[in-house]
Amino acid sequence: MALNSIPVKRRVLLTGTPMQNDLEEFYAMVDFTNPGILGTQEDFRRKMLYPILRGREPDATDKQKQKMTEIQQNMSSIVNDFILRRINTLNAEHLPPKLVQVVCCNLTEIQQNMYQHLCNSKAMQHVLDGKQVNCLGSIQMLMKLCNHPSLVVNDDSSSSLGQSGRGGRNKKKISYAEEEEKSSAAPGADGIAKFMPYEAMSGGRNAPVYPELSGKMFVLWRLMREMRKPGNGGDKIVIISNYTQTLDLIGRMCKENNWKSCRLDGSISMKKRQAMCDEFNDPSSSLVAFLLSSKAGGCGLNLIGGNRLVLFDPDWNPAVDKQAAARCWRDGQKKRCFTYRFLATGTVEEKIFQRQLSKEGLQSVVDDKDQVNALSTKDLKNLFKFRQGTPSDTHDKLKCERCQIIVDDAEAEAAKVLPKKLAACRELLSS
Repeated sequence: MALNSIPVKRRVLLTGTPMQNDLEEFYAMVDFTNPGILGTQEDFRRKMLYPILRGREPDATDKQKQKMTEIQQNMSSIVNDFILRRINTLNAEHLPPKLVQVVCCNLTEIQQNMYQHLCNSKAMQHVLDGKQVNCLGSIQMLMKLCNHPSLVVNDDSSSSLGQSGRGGRNKKKISYAEEEEKSSAAPGADGIAKFMPYEAMSGGRNAPVYPELSGKMFVLWRLMREMRKPGNGGDKIVIISNYTQTLDLIGRMCKENNWKSCRLDGSISMKKRQAMCDEFNDPSSSLVAFLLSSKAGGCGLNLIGGNRLVLFDPDWNPAVDKQAAARCWRDGQKKRCFTYRFLATGTVEEKIFQRQLSKEGLQSVVDDKDQVNALSTKDLKNLFKFRQGTPSDTHDKLKCERCQIIVDDAEAEAAKVLPKKLAACRELLSS
């Protein structure tokens, strides 16, 4: 309202990341640059917003879907006359190739036991039954567990470790990104410390990290070990996480392996940030890893000194991950870039990634096409389901035709070989 009251003849609006699934925000942007072109806000809601939302519902009729498509096409034809969109793929011809890989990492046995313990606990069932309103703490605990089991042990109030912290020291609660949002111990945490090996629970803040206890951490450790072997190009890596405690663990792991690293989070001043980036981008620098908080790293950082980037955990907002993933593939990059999106197989992380796909407009690809703007009861229950025995829950829902062809070919080949094997067996039995 304040911007619309400015008495100017020409208005130009510059936005970085496209808005996700919020047509109200889209209307505000359009109405600021061209007042009234989509009618009043009430007209927009009645004639465009509500029909589009109804057409997106999983139980929408063919008529509602057709109306939604017609409205979207009509709206696009109007706004495309004054919206100019430029994306970073325009720089592709001037930059080295980039490979983006989604890496699904199996949970270790310890993680699986802890995950099942949390999901099957009575306290967690109360969350699913609606007896406890705030489920954010439970979701965050599952996400921390996917990163490393040591991150959730301190929430176990039934153990001496959970009451006093590692090595008998009190520790503050986990903060999500740089927002420092305090949350109480998540439901179901009692008794979870019993799954951890004793040697991994002692030693205080300087205790060994034990990357082999976490599927994702072990994959990261192996990646960095191979990356730093002589003759492998001397690549540098940028590691991004939503959780500062995860960055603590990764920093300690780097120190244990003599991989020099630096870290940028919300506690670093703007002046120090630029100096830190310059040092990392310097080819003569001994820095190997740049540890970055996802929220602090969305402010135009160029980390062209690294050509490998790991998104260690997903964010609910795909725009956050998109911004973070673009840190290395910028002007000045000389090497081929590799971006790895780590997901814990069959867990809440895959569910978050699937919702990202929906928010980016790929509802037709994913089976579960529930409305992406809010968590329904069904969505909530699905979040707390642990799917085992699959390489990737997301891949299964994508119904990959290429993999199906490979399976069919393998079955056909087996059918050709089987008669020969049976004939050989008959010969052995008869002789």
